[in-house]
Amino acid sequence: MDTLAERLDRIHLRVRVPGMAIYGELSDRRRIAISFGEDTYPWMNEPRLEQALAVVARLLTAGWAQEYHRAMRNSGLEVSLSPDLRDDDYEQARAELTATGASADGLVTISAVNLRDFAVGITRGTIREVPEREFVASANEAAAAFLADHMAKIRELQHRHLS
Repeated sequence: MDTLAERLDRIHLRVRVPGMAIYGELSDRRRIAISFGEDTYPWMNEPRLEQALAVVARLLTAGWAQEYHRAMRNSGLEVSLSPDLRDDDYEQARAELTATGASADGLVTISAVNLRDFAVGITRGTIREVPEREFVASANEAAAAFLADHMAKIRELQHRHLS
């Protein structure tokens, strides 16, 4: 029988930005891959691509939440704390948690408050000057850094409030 962690590790999501051939894929809980349909990247501009990648982030977050709750229900471990047992300070701190990630080359940055309100930044001139393959590597690196920052901050909050 699989553990809950093993089930969560096997969640695999692939999303598409509505009306665009821009895709996001999440696997192994922490691996994100951005991809483009044929001839999509060269026809983009940075502001439009920033918005599209923020949509990818929101779709992956929503899909992950659905699959997470499904795995919890199937495991029989779903827990609902009464208001008396909740840590309001933890809940408030988590609601305000801001995570960020950037590619080493500085081309792509990602930030969000509590996995909502995603903001993606792309250095102007990138699409004209940087080949698609290099951009994808930078975007994937920024996404991995974002997830690592988010998870580190969640662990720190849990340690501070729930230990």
